[in-house]
Amino acid sequence: MINPPTSKMPPTYIKTNELSAAFQELVDTYGIPRYREANPALFTIITFPFLFGIMYVFLQHFTTKTNRLNVSGSMHEASHDPRSEPL
Repeated sequence: MINPPTSKMPPTYIKTNELSAAFQELVDTYGIPRYREANPALFTIITFPFLFGIMYVFLQHFTTKTNRLNVSGSMHEASHDPRSEPL
């Protein structure tokens, strides 16, 4: 016998361990996946550290460029050629 569809959805239960618990909490802030829906925490475990690392590379690049400008003044003053001034 086939059960008729009901308006209530069954609850979602997601097993977590020490590694996946933190990532699952991050995903749950955006919403809990429905019953029989793919759990995006698996993708988050792979992509989040990668994207977080890229963010730090950009931050390092920005601070390096900013420090270089502060040491030498501005870029315009560093490339100033006194021979180009009119007499």
